[in-house]
Amino acid sequence: MQFRIKEQVSVNLSTMEQIASYQRKDNPHRTDPGDFLSVLNSLGIRYTEEGMWLRTGWYEIPQEYVFFLPVRISQARKLLSVIMPVLAKEREVSCLVVKDETEMVRMNSGYYGLHMPGKGIQVWMSSGKTAAKLAPELLALTVNFHGMRLPDCVCLENVLYVSHVIKDRSLLRKTREFFYNPYRFFKTVNSLPDKIIVGKWFLPVKIIKSSGLGNTYKGINLLEMKWCLLQQANIHAADDLQGRDIRDRLLWQRAVMERLEKVVRVPKIIGYAEYGAFSFMVTEFIEGENLMKQTKKLLHPKGWIGTGRKERILLMRYYLEVLEIVERIHREGFIHRNVQPSSFMVSLNGKLVAIGLGFAWPYSNSEGCEPFFSGAKGYASPEQQQGNMPEVSHDVYSLGALFYYLVTGRDLPGYAADGMPKEVTDQLRLHQVDELLIPRIARCLSARSEERPSLEKLKMLIIHVLHDMIFRNGE
Repeated sequence: MQFRIKEQVSVNLSTMEQIASYQRKDNPHRTDPGDFLSVLNSLGIRYTEEGMWLRTGWYEIPQEYVFFLPVRISQARKLLSVIMPVLAKEREVSCLVVKDETEMVRMNSGYYGLHMPGKGIQVWMSSGKTAAKLAPELLALTVNFHGMRLPDCVCLENVLYVSHVIKDRSLLRKTREFFYNPYRFFKTVNSLPDKIIVGKWFLPVKIIKSSGLGNTYKGINLLEMKWCLLQQANIHAADDLQGRDIRDRLLWQRAVMERLEKVVRVPKIIGYAEYGAFSFMVTEFIEGENLMKQTKKLLHPKGWIGTGRKERILLMRYYLEVLEIVERIHREGFIHRNVQPSSFMVSLNGKLVAIGLGFAWPYSNSEGCEPFFSGAKGYASPEQQQGNMPEVSHDVYSLGALFYYLVTGRDLPGYAADGMPKEVTDQLRLHQVDELLIPRIARCLSARSEERPSLEKLKMLIIHVLHDMIFRNGE
């Protein structure tokens, strides 16, 4: 039922194709994402459409508690057909369900924020009394379903989680107080127990980043007594229409890094291990800061216009190095697909290290293989957000968005559409960016992929502008 690669050998291209193209036995490959409207229609349940959501029940009721059911996408339609007839009978209940499986893929991958994975099916209730009444029924109905963990909620059991609404309904907190019934709480486990050694030699010491998809730890490599980095992937998290989840994406990232380590600087892979419901990739620990933090240090609060000459030169050098990294990745036959400030580390020697390669995808792959969904807001091209097959022009768009961040300190104010290049042009002029660069960067962010410049032309222009900045005034 589960597809795992446990061997510790180097991953070659054929193995990469296996990871990319396999389908879990319980979830065959699908190219036609289903919608959830048809489920509600077949049950005769009335609903209203609100953007990406379908709402059932009464919106006007006071909403004090919420159940989340983070079921795997392959089971979502079945789950709705089981629970919705029960919930439809309750007057003091309102349900929110994402429209279709495509939106659920986006949500589970973190596209709508790292607080949203697993929250595509929500049950809002007016009181703890209503919640306590519904809980045993839902627990009985969901016993055979599986899904990811929600670290910001309390797990009642299996795929049923609860939170308490505070004030404006937008804030949630873990809650235990209303459950005056015999059903026990299960503590949500998203992090490892203290002093647990992973894969015989790796001791997690400090959580660097935490989310429902998995934590990132700074740890100790006990074999060499050096710092290491442990990337954790949680079972069932970020699942997609092919049945893959974030554990498989971690294996894919490992394969990509081993393939690209000869052409770009990436953290050295030390090992891969599994512990309970978690998978781990262990790499060397890179001392330094990511490009986002480095930009915040170098860039004046007012942006490019207030930044000193030396800092501007350093930021442009970083940008040129990113262009060169992406160019080398393209030469190896891959599209990066995750160009953003947090995907590059500035090491102590000032050189960039590529750390966000889990979404990189080859130009050509086995027929029917689809890339893992990647749509970083403010950086992913419109085509990438729509799930189109990767192209070089998608990376060019992201590189334009990265330049915008480096000179303004902000992500793009919106997504590509008619008028976006003009909005970018106005902002770049406001920040007094070199006039040679403005039209080229605006073209990078064109909604029409064919209008975007080539990476080579963009690189040559940056070299020219950087040379002018360095040697201006005879220096």
